[in-house]
Amino acid sequence: GSGSGYLTAAMKAMVSEGGAPGAAFGIEYVEPLVPWSLGNIKLDNKGQWLADPGSFQIRHGDGSQGWEDQGPFNAIHVGAAAPQIPKPLVDQLARPGRMVVPVGQQHMSQ
Repeated sequence: GSGSGYLTAAMKAMVSEGGAPGAAFGIEYVEPLVPWSLGNIKLDNKGQWLADPGSFQIRHGDGSQGWEDQGPFNAIHVGAAAPQIPKPLVDQLARPGRMVVPVGQQHMSQ
């Protein structure tokens, strides 16, 4: 999931560099971590991002299902391993988009 919110915030910063209208969305599987992630964003003086839900959000959910309402996405990063590339994420990937996802069986190399 999005965990501490760090990577989602880093991606937002990268896509917004130079004033570009970039967006970043994080999905956290462990529901109590969502407010923690958002709190970390505020602590890093990026609270203004939270005022624009069209360009930055972190929510609770199953990351393998993606976030269809916000797609298509130019890039998708998945931090958790999957036994195969999740089809919903492929369907939400813009063309020619890029996806980074560790693929492999549990307790094996990915």
